[in-house]
Amino acid sequence: MRTVNAASQKLSALMQTGWTATKDSRVGKQGQEAVTCARNVKKNLNALRKAVASSPLDLERAALSAVGKLLALQLFEQALDILRDMYHPLLSCYTHDSDTPHTTIPLTPTAEGLLSRKHLFHLPLPTSPLDEVTMKLISTFLLYSIITLSTMFPSHVSELEEVSVYLTEHGNFNVWIQKCSDLPDEYRDSLCTRAYSTLSKSLDADAPPSPSLTIKFYSLRCLLPTSSSVIKPDTFWDQARKFSMVCMKAARDNETDMVKKILSESSRLITNVRGRVDKDSFLTASSFLKFCDYLSKIASQTGNATALEAISAFVSSCHVDSTLLALPGTTTGRDIVNATQLCTDLVYQTTLQSAPWLVSAVQKTDGETKQAGIKVVQAVEKLRQLVIRVKSLDSTSTITKTLTHLLHDVAACFNSAFEQVGSHIALQSGEEEFRSAVLDTLLILSKSRLTVEDPTTYTHTYENLEWAHRTAIASPVPPEDLKLEYLRCISGAYHTIGATLCQAERFGGAARFLQRACELGVSAISGTRLQNDGRNKQRITLLQNLYRRWEMLGVCYIRVGDRRNAHQTFVRSIQAFPFETELSTAIASTLPQSLFNDERYKPLGGLIDRVTCIAAYELLRSPGEISLKEQMECLELNPRLSRAIIGAILERQLDALGRNIWKDGARSLAKYLLDQLSSLYEDRWPIRKMRILIRRLEFSYFSVVADPGWDAAEALAEVDRLSKLTDFGADSELSQYARQYLVAGHLWVALHIHRSYDDQLGETITRHTDHAYRILKSLLAVPAAEPAESLPSKPVVAKATRTVPSKTRAAQRSRKPPATPKVRKGRARPVTKPVAEAPKSTRLSLEPSIKPTMPYDRQQQLIDVLYMVSHLLGLLGHVIAKVQLLTVTRKLMERVSELDEVYVWVCVDLAHEYVKLGRLEKASSVYNSTLPMVQNAGISISEEVRVFFYLRFAESLAMAGSILQGSTIYCEARKLSEGILPEDKTLPTSQRIRHRLGKLERAAMAANAFAMIQYYNDEPTTSLTALLQALRLYNRAIETAARLHPQQPTKPDPDEDNPFGESSANNQTVAKQKSSYSRRNAMEGLEWRICDGLLSTLFALAQAYFARGSAREAEYFAQQAQDLAGAINTPTMVSRALARKGEIYLHTNRLDEGRGFLMQAMEFVDNRALAGVADLQRLRADYDMRNANPEAAQELYEQSIGMLNELQTLFAAMDGSPTSQRKSDVAMRRISKAIEGGDAVLPFLLASVLRQRILLSKDEGSTEESKALLGKYMALQSSTDLQVAENGLLAKLTLSDAYSRFTADMFLSSLAESVLSLPLGMVGETPSLSTSVLEILGLLQNAEKLFWSDLSLIARRGHVFQVREAALSLTLIRTFQGSLGKGGVDGPVVASYLLDASSAVTLGREMLEAIRSKFSDASHDDLVWPILSPNGSALPPPIPAKLQTNKGEPDFDGEYREYWKAVNDHHCAAKFDPELLSRSIVERLPHNWTVVSISVSEDHRTIFVSRQRPNRQPLLFSIPLEGRREGEEEAITFQGALDEFKEIIHLSDETTRSAEHVTKTDRRQRCNWWAERTKLDTRLRELLENIEFCWLGAFKTILSPAANIPMDVLSNFRVRLGGVFQRALVSMDKKQLNAVQLDDSLLECFMSLSPKCRSEELEDLIYFVLDLYQFSGVPIAIAEVDIDQVTIDLRTVLEELAASSQGLIKPIPDNHIFLILDKNIQGLPWESMPVLRGESVSRIPDMRFLLDRLDLADYQRGSTAQGPGVDRACVDPRKTFYVLNPGGDLKGTEGRFNDWLKDMKVVGWKGLTSQAPSEQQFLNALQTQDLVLYFGHGGGEQYIRSHKIRNLPRCAATMLWGCSSGAMKDMGDFDRVGTPYNYMLAGCPTLIANIWDVTDRDIDKFAQSVFDKLRMTKGNVGRWSDGSGTSVVTAVAQSRDSCKLKYLTGAAPVVYGIPFYL
Repeated sequence: MRTVNAASQKLSALMQTGWTATKDSRVGKQGQEAVTCARNVKKNLNALRKAVASSPLDLERAALSAVGKLLALQLFEQALDILRDMYHPLLSCYTHDSDTPHTTIPLTPTAEGLLSRKHLFHLPLPTSPLDEVTMKLISTFLLYSIITLSTMFPSHVSELEEVSVYLTEHGNFNVWIQKCSDLPDEYRDSLCTRAYSTLSKSLDADAPPSPSLTIKFYSLRCLLPTSSSVIKPDTFWDQARKFSMVCMKAARDNETDMVKKILSESSRLITNVRGRVDKDSFLTASSFLKFCDYLSKIASQTGNATALEAISAFVSSCHVDSTLLALPGTTTGRDIVNATQLCTDLVYQTTLQSAPWLVSAVQKTDGETKQAGIKVVQAVEKLRQLVIRVKSLDSTSTITKTLTHLLHDVAACFNSAFEQVGSHIALQSGEEEFRSAVLDTLLILSKSRLTVEDPTTYTHTYENLEWAHRTAIASPVPPEDLKLEYLRCISGAYHTIGATLCQAERFGGAARFLQRACELGVSAISGTRLQNDGRNKQRITLLQNLYRRWEMLGVCYIRVGDRRNAHQTFVRSIQAFPFETELSTAIASTLPQSLFNDERYKPLGGLIDRVTCIAAYELLRSPGEISLKEQMECLELNPRLSRAIIGAILERQLDALGRNIWKDGARSLAKYLLDQLSSLYEDRWPIRKMRILIRRLEFSYFSVVADPGWDAAEALAEVDRLSKLTDFGADSELSQYARQYLVAGHLWVALHIHRSYDDQLGETITRHTDHAYRILKSLLAVPAAEPAESLPSKPVVAKATRTVPSKTRAAQRSRKPPATPKVRKGRARPVTKPVAEAPKSTRLSLEPSIKPTMPYDRQQQLIDVLYMVSHLLGLLGHVIAKVQLLTVTRKLMERVSELDEVYVWVCVDLAHEYVKLGRLEKASSVYNSTLPMVQNAGISISEEVRVFFYLRFAESLAMAGSILQGSTIYCEARKLSEGILPEDKTLPTSQRIRHRLGKLERAAMAANAFAMIQYYNDEPTTSLTALLQALRLYNRAIETAARLHPQQPTKPDPDEDNPFGESSANNQTVAKQKSSYSRRNAMEGLEWRICDGLLSTLFALAQAYFARGSAREAEYFAQQAQDLAGAINTPTMVSRALARKGEIYLHTNRLDEGRGFLMQAMEFVDNRALAGVADLQRLRADYDMRNANPEAAQELYEQSIGMLNELQTLFAAMDGSPTSQRKSDVAMRRISKAIEGGDAVLPFLLASVLRQRILLSKDEGSTEESKALLGKYMALQSSTDLQVAENGLLAKLTLSDAYSRFTADMFLSSLAESVLSLPLGMVGETPSLSTSVLEILGLLQNAEKLFWSDLSLIARRGHVFQVREAALSLTLIRTFQGSLGKGGVDGPVVASYLLDASSAVTLGREMLEAIRSKFSDASHDDLVWPILSPNGSALPPPIPAKLQTNKGEPDFDGEYREYWKAVNDHHCAAKFDPELLSRSIVERLPHNWTVVSISVSEDHRTIFVSRQRPNRQPLLFSIPLEGRREGEEEAITFQGALDEFKEIIHLSDETTRSAEHVTKTDRRQRCNWWAERTKLDTRLRELLENIEFCWLGAFKTILSPAANIPMDVLSNFRVRLGGVFQRALVSMDKKQLNAVQLDDSLLECFMSLSPKCRSEELEDLIYFVLDLYQFSGVPIAIAEVDIDQVTIDLRTVLEELAASSQGLIKPIPDNHIFLILDKNIQGLPWESMPVLRGESVSRIPDMRFLLDRLDLADYQRGSTAQGPGVDRACVDPRKTFYVLNPGGDLKGTEGRFNDWLKDMKVVGWKGLTSQAPSEQQFLNALQTQDLVLYFGHGGGEQYIRSHKIRNLPRCAATMLWGCSSGAMKDMGDFDRVGTPYNYMLAGCPTLIANIWDVTDRDIDKFAQSVFDKLRMTKGNVGRWSDGSGTSVVTAVAQSRDSCKLKYLTGAAPVVYGIPFYL
């Protein structure tokens, strides 16, 4: 093998030199070397083959490789030798049949000719699949054989004929190529093109033509297996034609045989072409036609008519078998053609030119002459028939033209003879043949002369037919029957030509033919009445189908734009309809809708539709002209049937208006038709009359303007009268519809009552719906009979094998309730089962014998009105009536055929209603019973309905806690929605509107479902975002729906303020919301559903914002819901919206306003709406509780529970009653269970009421009652929401029990009134605990577990006040546990975190929303569904192309995206987990920072103060606000302090506003004004001092600045302090006292207490230490302690400490305190408390925001490490923007700062003076500058909206010097709101603002002092460098005394955020 490889490598090297054998004629050195290598390869390969038993594949691959190189070197003989040696070994490489054409194959060549080597063209085909290597080997072998053997063709011409036959018959290169389908395309294409190139060039021009043609055509066939891109059809056929022409030219001596050869090879080639995938492109190519034309030309030379016919047919359609081309040529066709041509000439010359002689000969009486004439006539007739026969066989253009002229001359001859004969004598019976021959010939000529593409032939054709018509009626007139038959035939010929032209879309040319066809058709059937006796069969057929001809003519007029003639023609078509023969048996027993749904009468219905629409919408005719009543009355119809027929046609006209009926012109037409129908149907037709009354009710409901002459109640009374008739007259066969119409009448009247805004709206509507419900229930109780109609009814059971067609199912779509118009659906695909195996019991299993089909007229309209009324009942709060109606509708659907989609809609609505009622099990049952039907691809349910089902199902699953299943269902819905086709722009406007509505509604429902899943997946921010998206979509849908039924124009209400302003592009706030909705008098089902969805979304948003703590937003959406409810006249929803507003106002402590809303709500609510009344009673009870009236509250709570129990009983009775209305024992047990609470209706509402009753009973000491109520509470069906409420209730009850145990325990009775600390404060051995203490600790532990569980569930989505209550309760529990010795090591850390987290719950939630709004790519199309992963996690929406930033502006989107993402992750990861909270995060703060949290308990009895410092254990005090000091009667209470503060600020604001009325020259006025202001200033100072003293006392030291205290000083203080108490407790065991010591953190705290403090403060400390001793197990007898002496001793210790530690205790440099204040105390100026005044103090919402600002500063500096390295914000004072006196009315302020600000422009400052900034200017300043100064009114809210600030990705440090710029509005139970938090959400590092109103001069002094302390001068700012300077917070603190009113003005400015230094 090495030798073979070596030789092969030498050949490769020789190839690289470019040498070939043809270039070197002399056998030189290279040639000899090449031949030697070839011999070596051959020799060694043979040796290797003999050495192994079977030749391996590698040997043959090596051999083939050598052959390829030899071929490249053009050593063909050597290559051929190796190929011959390979043949047999190659056969052994695969299994095959021995199909070799020759039985023996020589092993060695017997001769040097081609014949001895021709076997190389062939290899047997395999019997098993081959691998790719073998396929490549064999195909390449065959190719190389072709290449080598083809070189021998020129030198072996004598053998070429036989070799060519063998090559084409047995050479199987192309067969092998097709077998080797797995070969790579490029490899196969290369082989085929080389084979073609080799063979096509292998023969010279002088080669024998016959084998040459064979080989060249074979080369073309070798090309056919290539890919589509390799060969071009035109090139291919041009080459085939070229090969044929060359060979034909070479075969001049034997053209006939060559033609046969060419035709035969062409036939084979075309057959092979048909096997290609792209055959159509080959067989339609222009070169293919040229090739066929060439074949036709050479075929005509031989007279091969059969071949000509085949070629012609193939060219025209490619459907004729091309093998006909190869048939032997015949002379029959040629002989006929020649004979015909000869006869043509002969007859023309001898006979046709002698027509006069012919006529005279016939007229002669001379027998011989006459006989000769007759013979001539017979000869001409034979010639005519022969010409017709030949003309039908031959299609060549020349012959056709000749024969057509001949036929025309024959017809002229006969006609001339006929006219002359007829003018002299009457024809005898046999002489009518002249006329028949003429007509026959003319009809044939008319057809043959027509060329559709040539309009000039239309005239000749028309003239021939007119000639035929004249001949048919010419004198002598034929017998009547024969004449009518002639006219029928000619009419048919006209119709055939017209239809042909119509099919070719030549409508203008077709119109005149069809016009004559119709006119002659009318003539042909006129006269006597036809009898169907067999003789008039064809004329009867014409009578039955003549209307179709008129219809086709009308279509032609339509297509050419002639609407007027089209309308007239369609009317004629309707009149021509065979009413008496077709409708006589059906009209009496069939209603119009069913009648026109029958296939037999659908064409008539379509004609009526066209006539009506053209006249109404295009010709704009009057109603009288449009109505077909007069046109039909002129027909001679059967009087017994005429009214029914005319009525059916008029009703069809009414139906034709469709959804356009509400257009202006259509509305008047509909009223006109209804009036005509009302007068048409008398009492003889009662059922039809009832039907028209129902339609009139429907029409008048949707009319914009009420009909003054029409009364709905009277119409219903008439329907009721007619339904009670005992004899239904002519409508006796339709009597089964009477009760259905009565049902529809009640329902429509209910809608009319709603539209009329009746005072007794709810009661009246319910009465009518109850009537309808009872009638429907009775209809369903008894199996219905089959409808008495002649029309076949369809089975009710859907076949499982039925497939969904890909085309539009218009019929199915029209049966759907008013919803999205369906578009064409693609092939139905199976739906993935998203849940466990659903129950088998579905309605598909119902047998017809059990659930027979019920007859219902206008099924869709009945379902529509049921659907609308059910939605109306729901919006009116009548949940029982709605569920009843939906239930009976569902049962109705089980009896109605082919309404699968409607059934699904009803089931989904019923299930959704159960979900809203909290009955998830019932909802699940309905969903699971419907699911198999939705999943069955064989049922005609559109993707829109499936999507609707899945979205509702996903919502229900989420509410049930099945997040994963709900997510899977949602994903399936989203996948299905992608298959819904887009809007078809060609549809009518109304359908396109409905399509858009459907798309909007689906997207809104998807957003709602997504929101629900995210809510229960504990992602409230994502849920809220989706709800806002749904709101925008529903608002768009409302606006779109308004176009369907335009309402009467109304004066719009004034816009209400939107708390958000306009929305940003990020969709996170409300975008362009309506402040009110226009009144809507009438709506269809789709609009009802959209309004229902919008209302639900508005209430959901109000509830979401209410839970989040955003009261203003919640009120806004409640107001929007009220506006919408008022617009659609749903008082119960108005009441519900008012109730929500009342609830919001109650929680904002605006009790009187809240009660006002609740009383308004009571006026609107319907007493039958038990759920709404129960909720209102609950809220009224809440008001009484807040108003300290528990007795009234208890009564209202009881009423609420009673109403819910009543509702529960009604539902249980409804569920338990069978269809037969028998109350079974099972039903009664079910009712009992429901009343007990196990199957409660509205369980969450019931739980809320029970919770309040339990707590109320607990407070009143009614233990037994509270236990009983708690039992009912616990019996409620469990759900996620109820579990949350249950945890909170049990936690409160458990904590209450612990309190009770405190008060009952003598040792612990004072615990609740004592100051408690964490840590405990005493260090020593753990004392043993008593049994009572252990029991109390057990209760506390249980309460803690329940509160933690509650907090973990509500932290992210619970009500903010519930979160705060739980956090503070846990803090209190931790302090109790710590005081009892079980606080744990992590107690202080956890408690401090809880205090911190409870202070800004709402702001933390708003932060997540704001972050999503900060970047330009946050915007996306609302129609794009939110994306959800199967596990319930929200995925980000597709990001659109990045918006371009303006030139010169930094790309803040990209710059700060990473930071805000980290903030988002940080906030999302925050959890209320005690283990996680035990890890202190304060270590990240700088060492000089201290964080102090101050919170007040919900009962305002306790204040919590915690302090956190880096590297120090947190310290927390729980300080009672009342009862801490004995005899302290004048102590200021919490509420008293707040009231005093509010009064001071109120009076200050009044004096501030009155300043403008003080005359500067009036000294007395000015003195009085200043005296009042000074008095207020003093009151404020005293108030702050009292607050510090009364609330904090000695524990105010927790607010003292941090200091470095030496350990020896600390130890000395501990010893001295211990000595004081040891002396005081003389009776106590000294050892026991020494065993416990004060904690270091407490010692550090108390060391800062001033020796000059009040004695009461020292007493606070004394009692605190005594309590600590007692809690530590040291029994203390307080009565034995001399408190006065201890006070003196303690003061002495403090004095000595102050003296001894002077200079040793050093304050921490640049100390800074952060205050975290809860909502109760945020309004107080804590910074001006005596202990904090003058210190560097700023406010932060909570610890998370502080860390965020720290990370921001770190991020802005570019540092990668977080930690104490950064202690300030980076503010470049050179990048400053100012707004000075924007309102133009602060001239004093402008004068004080204008010059300074102008000077500062030198260092880069920018700004506006006396000019209001635009919002964009303000935004740009905040986003691009480092510092913004605002000197104007307020906080600039009038210039920039709050959400615009929140959405900034970057915000400058800001100083707002306006009045109340930093005020945080008190929102009651909610967190406070105000401008500062907007800046915090924007990322503002530092904000200075005033928390109440100030005077301009005094605050200007303050501001100037701050600027001076910060050295903000031109020189200093210009030289600024980061890293040094004065803290802005320190500057603010030190500037307070610069004001004249040091508190009234000096305490107003506060700082938010972290300091910056200048």
